[in-house]
Amino acid sequence: MNRTKDEYYIQRVLQGDHSSYAMLVERHKDMVYTLAFRMLKNREEAEEVAQDAFLKAYSSLKKFRRDSRFSTWLYRIVYNLCVSRLRKSKKQIHSLDEPDRQPELQDTSYRMDSLEEADRQKFIRQALTNLAYDEQTVLTLYYQDDLPVAEIAEITQMTSSNVKVKLHRARKRLHAQLGDILKQEINSLL
Repeated sequence: MNRTKDEYYIQRVLQGDHSSYAMLVERHKDMVYTLAFRMLKNREEAEEVAQDAFLKAYSSLKKFRRDSRFSTWLYRIVYNLCVSRLRKSKKQIHSLDEPDRQPELQDTSYRMDSLEEADRQKFIRQALTNLAYDEQTVLTLYYQDDLPVAEIAEITQMTSSNVKVKLHRARKRLHAQLGDILKQEINSLL
C-alpha cells in the first residue's frame, strides 16, 4: 500500500472530512478480512472483527503516531481483536513459543508446478486451513500482503527472529499439508 495515500486520507479525516475514511476502508478491507478469516476460520466472525477493527481504528485515529504504516497499525488492531475473540471463545490457541509438534517434512514426488493455477490455489487454500492461526497469519502477511519481516514482527509483537522461525516452520507444515492433499487427490483418481 502506498503510505503517502494513506497519510493523505488520514490527514483529511483528522481535519474533519470524515467521508475520507471510506477510502482507507476500501484500500485495506480485503487484507483486514483475510487476516481475520485466516485466524478465526469463520466468515461471520471475520466480518465482525473487520468491522470492529475499522471502527476502533477510526475512533483511535488521533492516537495513531505515524511511526509505522497505517496498514501495520490497522493489522495489529485486527490481530489483537482476533486473539481476544479466540481466547473468549476458548478455542485452541497455539502459543507463538510452542515447540514444533508437527512431524518432519515428508518427501513427496508430487509437484505443485505441474498443476493448473486454479487447482494450485485451491490446494494451497485447503492446506492453509490446516495450519495454526499464527502460521496462517505470518504466511498471509508475508506472501499475500508482501510485508517485510520487521513489519510482521511489529503487527504480531514477535521478534524478527521469531517471525523468521514461524515462517520457516509454517512453510514446512504447508509443504507437508500440500503433499498429503496431493496424495489424497491422486488416490481418489485411481
